[in-house]
Amino acid sequence: MPRADKPKPTRKGRQPRPSRDVPHWIPAGKQWKKLPKNVREAVSRILAPAYHRFVLDAPSELERSIGSTLVHLMWLELCGQVQLAGGTADPHSLDAILQNPEEMIERHLHLTTVKCQTAELFMKMRIVNETLERLPAAARPMLGAPVEMSPAPNDIAQTVPLETHPLLSRSPIVR
Repeated sequence: MPRADKPKPTRKGRQPRPSRDVPHWIPAGKQWKKLPKNVREAVSRILAPAYHRFVLDAPSELERSIGSTLVHLMWLELCGQVQLAGGTADPHSLDAILQNPEEMIERHLHLTTVKCQTAELFMKMRIVNETLERLPAAARPMLGAPVEMSPAPNDIAQTVPLETHPLLSRSPIVR
């Protein structure tokens, strides 16, 4: 299957829509042509390959779902960057003042934080899956099998708090 990260330019240097294997929220047709050239290039170089890697090539439904969320956050980040560039080009213009650039920047930083948290979750899932794959088949936990979840009263003091787990101790999600 040809990769979507290097589309061939069409007449007049226009970037074609990367392929039909891009997320459904990427505009097509006339809407695609109306996007700024740098956005079309970013879709081809960043979003389409990320969609392939994190969604189409993901081994499980949960990873595809998290990957789809991650790629959508990347799209929203790209759109926010374009909006910020337009609103802050001349910070003293009436348009910039009316667009409230401080609020746009705050929203963009929040979006970036959420994107990083989603990427962290995705990477942790990959680490867990790769670790489980290395285990012998007999040692792998059976998914869907009933598991004793509540420890006996004497064992409560021996349980390890989630915050001390080596993979999760640095996570802002667990704190």
